[in-house]
Amino acid sequence: MSPDKFRDFLADQKQQHSQVETIDWEAKKVAWQTAAEAFITQVESFLAEFNEDIQCERKVVQLSEQYLGEYDIPQLTIRLPKEVIELKPIGTNLIAAHGRYDMKGLAGTVKWVLVPENADKPTISVRVSGETELPETKINPSKLVWKIATPAPNIRYIPLTREALLEAIMEVSHG
Repeated sequence: MSPDKFRDFLADQKQQHSQVETIDWEAKKVAWQTAAEAFITQVESFLAEFNEDIQCERKVVQLSEQYLGEYDIPQLTIRLPKEVIELKPIGTNLIAAHGRYDMKGLAGTVKWVLVPENADKPTISVRVSGETELPETKINPSKLVWKIATPAPNIRYIPLTREALLEAIMEVSHG
């Protein structure tokens, strides 16, 4: 390999690194933690009327993600009369979502994703380094909402409602 090709390679690496550095990772982490806290609180409030038959146990777990390091995030255990459902945080550095929780039970998993409120399916845009730069689209964290992501290949989003939550619990259990 010629030294000029290697210099081009290093320049490309440097440019990619500087693009990563323009992201405010601390703000991204705080927005994710805030959205996660709101999600768990909303799930607990939807289940509050069933507190004679369901126990919700919240705990704080640690996640570790590239650029964010280790951080605390809430997790929820839902104890049904015959089964336990876990609502586990997955992370925020994802493709097509700003955060994800997996609801796991004996009969399967339902994925909850944090997406723009007007999204009805995943959208992915690709920017290639070296081409004309497109303006980066910033999404207001207050415009992000939690939705169920249906299984691939034709992923669709279902808004978080009390009814959708109850159906998801039944789906991952033997209901």
